[in-house]
This record gives sequence, structure tokens and C-alpha cells, in this order.
Amino acid sequence: MKSDARVARWVEVVTDLLQQPLTVFPHVRIASELRQTFEVTALSWNWREHDGSFGHQLFPFIHELFASEARDAWDSGEMLERHPLIKWFAATGEPASQSIGRVPVAISGRHDRDLIAEILHPFECDEQMSIPYVLDGSKHRAFVLARSGDDFSADDLEVARRLQPLLAALSTQASILSGGSEPFGNPAAHAFALTGREVAVLRLLAEGYTAYGISRRLSNSPRTVHKHLEHIYRKLGVVDRLSAVRLAIEVGLVDEGRPHAFGSDESVQPEFPVPRIDLHQQ
Repeated sequence: MKSDARVARWVEVVTDLLQQPLTVFPHVRIASELRQTFEVTALSWNWREHDGSFGHQLFPFIHELFASEARDAWDSGEMLERHPLIKWFAATGEPASQSIGRVPVAISGRHDRDLIAEILHPFECDEQMSIPYVLDGSKHRAFVLARSGDDFSADDLEVARRLQPLLAALSTQASILSGGSEPFGNPAAHAFALTGREVAVLRLLAEGYTAYGISRRLSNSPRTVHKHLEHIYRKLGVVDRLSAVRLAIEVGLVDEGRPHAFGSDESVQPEFPVPRIDLHQQ
């Protein structure tokens, strides 16, 4: 099958990424690979939380193309609920990848389709396909690929659906190693300008790991971990480990009930396993 060759490259990419201690989902690398696999004009990485907050990242190669009025329409959420793919996933709860052209008119009427096409056609983005890798009620994480002309092919859709569990595995590992909270979804991480790796270091610090233990967990040198700690202390405005952990608990960066590793033999800590893939459990 033609799709087999396209997926084979992804098995190599994901296998390579899973060897690393991912604390943040590698969306930039994934976006670059998706662009090559599907030869699309544009691509975005979209997220939405249970509380209704949402966001997306338009990658550099389309920023200059996407006019300010079009960006404003999406950034304000004005068009979000009218998008055929949003309507499809909301109506069906079906996690499999889908394209705009395959959404029945009964779910998304002509008026909404024409409106979306009017906004996106000038930027050659009116044909779109969504690849969700987390879909849990109103919470989702997805890549949306866009081009103009014909709808995405059946082979495209087959490849996208075979990629979904691979992306879910990467997301799950990042979620485990970051303590279950992605930095972009954590207001405190944003407020203190903490990176994903710094959040992971802080959480392991709160669990009682020494710099050496953290370095083993994250496959860094102790010197690198000490540099992370210097940055964390400076950003939090504290001078020591105890103050950093106390503040992290107060602002919600660290769960007060997290288990501690004091007294454990860090030299024999097991590696994190790759858990069962499930788009509904992130």
C-alpha cells in the first residue's frame, strides 16, 4: 500500500523521539514532518481545555500570508464553533482524523462552509484535515493541515489515522514526565515564564530528588540541572529549594499531594514506560 511507505518514516521519527525524556510535546518537529508527509500549504497546532480556553500556533511559513483580519477572526473564537471539523467532532465524538470535504451537510451546512471558505481560500487553506491526538470531551489537541484545490485523498486520511496512536504515545510520555500538565495550559508556568523542562525539573525537585537524581531522570548532566535550577530560582524570585517548592505548591505548579522520593535509591529508579495509547485518556 502507498500509505505504508509514508507511515514507515513516522515509525522512525516517533521511535527516535520516544528515546528522549520528553517533557513537552514536540509539536514543532511534528509539524515539520507533517508538512513534508502531506505537502500542505499551511498547518496549525490547536488546543482546547475543559474550561473553554483555547489557542493555536500558526507556523512561521504562513504567518506573513495570513492577513490580520483572518487571524483576528480565529483568535477571537468568532469562527471556531462554525468550523465544519469542530462541528463534526462535537456531534460525533469520533476520534479518527477527518477532512472538511467528508463532513456531511447535515452536520455543517452550506452557509458555514461558504463562510469558512471565503476567509481561507485567498490563503490556499480552504481544504483542511484534522489529526487529533487527544480528544476528551471539550478538551482536545490536534494538528490541522490545510491546502487548496481537491479534498484530502483516501490515502491521506488513512495515513493520518495511522499516525494518531503514534502522536498519542508521544503526548502521553510528555504528560507523564511533565507531571500531567503541559506548560501552555498552566497559567502559573506562563506567569513565571517557565519552560517545559524547567517545570519538569521543579516537579522532580518537589518530589525530593537531588540534582543528580533529576539528571538521571531527565537524561541531563547534573551541571545542566543546576543551570535549570538557577533559572527556576531567578524566575520564581527565590533563593533555595524549599522556597521554590513552597511557592510552586502555592501557585499550582506542583500538586501538594505528589509522592516524595526522599530516602529512595535513585540509582535504581525505573524508566517511565510508554503506556497504552488512548486518545480519550490524557
